[in-house]
Amino acid sequence: MIVLSAVMSTTDRLLLTTGTLYGWDIHKNVLHTGASDTQVKSASRWMVLIAAALSFVAAINPPALLAWLIWMGIGLMLATYCVPLLAGLYWRGATREGGIASMVVGMAGAVVFGYIHRYVTPLPVHFSFFAFIASAVAMVIVGLLTRKTNPEVLDATETGMRF
Repeated sequence: MIVLSAVMSTTDRLLLTTGTLYGWDIHKNVLHTGASDTQVKSASRWMVLIAAALSFVAAINPPALLAWLIWMGIGLMLATYCVPLLAGLYWRGATREGGIASMVVGMAGAVVFGYIHRYVTPLPVHFSFFAFIASAVAMVIVGLLTRKTNPEVLDATETGMRF
């Protein structure tokens, strides 16, 4: 019962996020810049219904590559977002430029190592592990080569440990 509750809560949050992002970011800012709040809310609700219907159809007849798509998504998130997020929270040497470089290298590494794993030779571990390592290396190298964040800002946000 607990697992089902977690699945329902996550699905609900994803549907609401999809609707909200569509309503405000696409409908109001791109398609209809003069849309009123009521029109944006209506567009958001329609997008929630459309996303729910598509999810329902995919759940009834899941694609053959569903497990692969899930692992690919998790791997891309690990390789792209994990290092900048953790370094930004816990390493005082992390910089904006290091985070950007880390994300770019992580994404590119995931694509390259995913290709190698799928079409050249199977890797001994999930391809995202190698992309994660490349992302971490990029964060450290670029973080050390670029201008450091003001220590007062780091202290105010309680970022990293002070040595």
